[in-house]
Amino acid sequence: MSHSIKGKSVELSSGRKVRFRYAIRDTLEIEGVIIVRLDVPVNRKLNENVYALDSQGDLLWQVKPVRHVYQRSPYVGIEKAGEFARLFNWDGNVYDVNPKTGDVISSYWGK
Repeated sequence: MSHSIKGKSVELSSGRKVRFRYAIRDTLEIEGVIIVRLDVPVNRKLNENVYALDSQGDLLWQVKPVRHVYQRSPYVGIEKAGEFARLFNWDGNVYDVNPKTGDVISSYWGK
């Protein structure tokens, strides 16, 4: 599956566009799922800034709310970790999640 990023939108190879509220910082494809991390402006609070889309562009999940050390603590990185998506939080927490469900498989402090 291929896709491209254009500002606030992910454009799929089918031509379908999925638009988000904020600009897209980066994406990651795992097992037919596109993980999307939004670049939330400094003056906004959105800690749940990671989403997953299926190959049709339908929303599979948005990262679940987690209690953070700081009130404003968005996710600042994503990467592939074997069959999981690894999410890095501003607080230093690292979450390995199932790319298809968003369920947390493991978590640890990584700073």
